[in-house]
Amino acid sequence: MRALFVVTCALSLGACTSDEPGAMPEDMRSPGQDMATLLDMRAEDMRAEDMLAEDMRAEDMRAEDMRQPVACTPLAAGAMTREGQQADGWSWQKQGRVFELDEPDVANGEGDFAPSLIFEAGGGYRLYFARRRAGAFSLYTTTSPDGITWSQAQPLEGLQGDTYPAALRMPDGLVRIWFGSGSLDYAESLDGVSFTGRQQGLLRPSQVGGFASISMIYPEVRQDTQGAYRLFITGFDGETFRIGAGTSPDGLDWSMRQGFVMERDGEGFDSTSVGQPELHRINDIDHLWYGGYDTTNTNPGPWRIGLATSTDGGLTFERKGVSIALAGDGDDAWSTRDPALLRTAEGWLMVYVGLAPDMRYRLLVATSTTCAP
Repeated sequence: MRALFVVTCALSLGACTSDEPGAMPEDMRSPGQDMATLLDMRAEDMRAEDMLAEDMRAEDMRAEDMRQPVACTPLAAGAMTREGQQADGWSWQKQGRVFELDEPDVANGEGDFAPSLIFEAGGGYRLYFARRRAGAFSLYTTTSPDGITWSQAQPLEGLQGDTYPAALRMPDGLVRIWFGSGSLDYAESLDGVSFTGRQQGLLRPSQVGGFASISMIYPEVRQDTQGAYRLFITGFDGETFRIGAGTSPDGLDWSMRQGFVMERDGEGFDSTSVGQPELHRINDIDHLWYGGYDTTNTNPGPWRIGLATSTDGGLTFERKGVSIALAGDGDDAWSTRDPALLRTAEGWLMVYVGLAPDMRYRLLVATSTTCAP
């Protein structure tokens, strides 16, 4: 039997420092240690420029509603995964690795985590992620013209030693990034690589609530149609991970909703924990992709990416099923987790994290042309 304990480390949302079952992940040990695009379409007619800028504002929910796939396929209602679990119906097609070759210094339980996708100024995509080496995280970025072929990873200036990024590109080209573990921090960049204006402790576990009494990680930030900001966060209370939500008028001063908005199901692919939220509002429906931790058959067990939707503004969510199932072998045979998505002209692009039998965490790509409901 595959020794799943060496790769999942009992509820860990991040990599663990021990291969022994029941080892406490670093996220749990110390909350202080862890937590479209605006294409440069320079038209001579300024009125045309304004229209294009509004249409390509990826992080604005209005833009997501406006951007429709060129061709799309219906939801695959009733589809099941190879493990016999309900699928979300989005017919995700796996496209392989972000980085074809592994870095030479990757050890067991290490790799790349927590991707965040934005459109790149001038065209294509920019990806932010956390790279774990020797028990520590640092933030990196890479770019791609098509979502399939990616540039060499580049460390972020001003944010080394940080983790769990959530990035937005603003209409003026500014990149805003929220990050951290144990508290929510903030910085911004004009070029997407060099970050300044760091602000620490925008939000702390004591302000979030009991479900995050030990730590909070994996922030997800979006703007609503009025320009206000929405936050989804993963909280840990010493027993399980849950997802909570908050709002802000400016992305800096946050007010949290009392309690959590999503918790473990008690059975199925998210029987033990939920976390790693990724929100997109599509036709007035909130779509929340997330990681579900399952100990139904083994403990520790695997993570799988799933989808839940909300029609009441994120007050309650209805599960739709597994989005990225475990493969029979290969880069995501032991876990799929940490989803990051963008709506594109061709459909949807997802970058996620897969865990392979060699105990390395890698960034992987999937695409879907499913019609937005």
